[in-house]
Amino acid sequence: MPDGGGVSPRDRVLRALRHEDQDFLPFTVPMNKGAFDKAAEFYGDPDFMGKVSRFIAATGVACRLPDARITKEGFGSRELFHKDSPERYAHLAGFAEANKGMFTIVSGPSYFETLWGMYGMENLMADMASDEAFVFRMMDRIHEYFMATIKGIVGHGVDCVHVNDDYGMQQGLIMGVKYWRKYFKPYLKEAVAAIKAGGKYAQLHSCGDLTEIMPDIVDMGFDILNPFQVEAMDAAAMKREYGRHITFSGGVSEQVVIAQGTPDEVEAEIMHRIGQLGAGGGYILGPSQNVTDDVPAENIDRMIKVFERQ
Repeated sequence: MPDGGGVSPRDRVLRALRHEDQDFLPFTVPMNKGAFDKAAEFYGDPDFMGKVSRFIAATGVACRLPDARITKEGFGSRELFHKDSPERYAHLAGFAEANKGMFTIVSGPSYFETLWGMYGMENLMADMASDEAFVFRMMDRIHEYFMATIKGIVGHGVDCVHVNDDYGMQQGLIMGVKYWRKYFKPYLKEAVAAIKAGGKYAQLHSCGDLTEIMPDIVDMGFDILNPFQVEAMDAAAMKREYGRHITFSGGVSEQVVIAQGTPDEVEAEIMHRIGQLGAGGGYILGPSQNVTDDVPAENIDRMIKVFERQ
């Protein structure tokens, strides 16, 4: 449905991706269940989100990975991963049609989180330093699976493929830039190339401080970084250096202002980020992370109201 300016929600997002100035920014309102329940009680309306403007619709495809953690002895066969099936993507055509007025995103590949989820974070960190052959063997299998996933997604009428990984801590990368570039960048670059070859946009999800690898993220061809966690990165520097090349999604301080500030401080923070990040396009307004359970309902209410009126 068009907004007050006669522009559809999808076109608002596309203008942001084309780095065009516009009089109203597309926005997202992601929140944890506890925050949602608190807001629903505040409004006296469990369907309150149905009255909030929506610019982006998101879904995913089931990743049929091993149920149990793997071991070195048990990892090596392609049979570890279930064979790709057209049934994984059967819902996408209906999803795209039902949300054709919005920008549609499908979550698919997840490299680092798949690895440590199956193998254990400590085991993975140790083997990155001591057994690169095994790590590359794991990555080859995961990459084969996710390249098939990308092929399945891009065959449908959606706009964007979401790569869901978390590389950042509050300061720096979990595995350090050396190992990230060694083990992850080559595979991610091929994944993004496949997404682009399918005519789709590519969004990277990673929380935390990505300052060291922002040049790599841009070089790989990602179109959107979500969330943009300003508590961990210098927002002004990121906008200045990379704002012409990538769209930041998020950016309103959740960890500090939305969670701990007053409603007036929340409003001031939102207007500050609109001025700082919105100029020249390349910005989707939203909190720097999902709104957490500890956020006062009054702050959620003010955030939504300011997003709607800008």
